[in-house]
Amino acid sequence: MKIHKSRFKIFDSLIQSVLLYAAPVWSLKHMDELEILQQQFIKRLYKLPRHTPMYFTRLETNRPHIKIQIIKNTLNYWIHILKKKDGTLLKDSYEALRKKGGKNANEQNWTSQVKQILSNIKMDHIWDSQCYKTVKESLDEIIETIKQQSLEEDIKRAEGSTTIPHFKNIMQTSELPEYQKLNLPLPITSTLMQLRLNFDRIVIHNKTLTLKGWFRNDNNLGICTICPDNPIEDLEHFMDHCEILQEPNTIDLTNYKNKEFYNNMTYDSCLQIYNSIIKYFYIRYEDT
Repeated sequence: MKIHKSRFKIFDSLIQSVLLYAAPVWSLKHMDELEILQQQFIKRLYKLPRHTPMYFTRLETNRPHIKIQIIKNTLNYWIHILKKKDGTLLKDSYEALRKKGGKNANEQNWTSQVKQILSNIKMDHIWDSQCYKTVKESLDEIIETIKQQSLEEDIKRAEGSTTIPHFKNIMQTSELPEYQKLNLPLPITSTLMQLRLNFDRIVIHNKTLTLKGWFRNDNNLGICTICPDNPIEDLEHFMDHCEILQEPNTIDLTNYKNKEFYNNMTYDSCLQIYNSIIKYFYIRYEDT
């Protein structure tokens, strides 16, 4: 757990702090674009494919959408504005914007965007109050409501996804998966996460093994050349059927699509899984 937190602490302190500089003023229309930067960090750190859907990585790392931090910063700035006395430049500018504000949150008007955020979670009364004390007292509730709403959207998309259909059976919705709580070395954590979130390739020690089944076509490409009957080499074959991983000295990986496989994981069991994958990886890599 400590190692997991420290990795994201680096992002928060060195990247996010710069990325969100003065964000309350300009970022409300760019929250999804800013989330891409966070996703790039996660995918590079754990060697996930760039096309891995964002909702999968957020659920797997228990990392909320960056918009949560943006909205929190914005509401704190709004409190700062509301505390200003009438006649100050900041307060007068705010009131002028509020009078011109439309109903569409996509407008450039900052006040309309803040109003829409509260309207989306049915807290229009907080906007109507225009009272900094009311906003401050409700701040934690607002953020928690938005965070839960975002989480539910990610869960819904993951459950309906055909990209990694088995993930809905193994995902953790409110906490980190067990293996990420064990302070494992990064290569082991990365490999386990790839098995849970990947479907076309594995990256270990900066070497990439593409599972050929992803690219199979009418010319019979995409077969496993290790197994005698030359089956299609996709992730299911890789985990369930390949002869190398069925040898007596390797751990049973056939239940990787079930939550029970990941429950009560220990440091040693994760190391066993990693060593089994490493063995397959290098035999298969030498075959390419």
